[in-house]
Amino acid sequence: NYGVLVPNGYVGIGNSAPLGDLHVSTSSITNATRGITTEQNNTGIQSSIFSFKKSRNTFASPLTIATGDYIGSSNFMPYVATSGYIITSTFGARVNGTVTGTAAPTEFFISTTSTNDIDPFGNNNVRLLIDSAGLVGLGGNVDPQRTLDITAASETNAILIGTDITTVYAPFLSNVT
Repeated sequence: NYGVLVPNGYVGIGNSAPLGDLHVSTSSITNATRGITTEQNNTGIQSSIFSFKKSRNTFASPLTIATGDYIGSSNFMPYVATSGYIITSTFGARVNGTVTGTAAPTEFFISTTSTNDIDPFGNNNVRLLIDSAGLVGLGGNVDPQRTLDITAASETNAILIGTDITTVYAPFLSNVT
């Protein structure tokens, strides 16, 4: 069953009961033939594109997005016995400022957790963030104020430079310019 349109309008490839708009299933263990592949062949610099688009309202009548809207994400979902597939890691982008007629400030994030998480910012599971100004927040800091802004539960967990726990911690770097 390699391409089936079912009554709900979903398309399944390798799956006769798709769970979303496009559901690709395989049991192949061959690296070269499993998953989704995009390919671009030309003489220029262009590559394959996988786009995430987001608007409010409907497809036929889109409206401007707003601060806090997720633009797109890729979720990693392990199967667990009692809950089924759960989202434990995500990377994606969301709007992080005032949207104008020509600009939408955007931040890129990576989140991790051990339990199901459909809202990484709301559940405080964002571990790395790059905001629209290029500032990087690490360790749960979703509002970086410097080029690299690290938040840690304690100073001994903040930064380790070297190979042992006695090397250099963040407090010693506070006056470095």
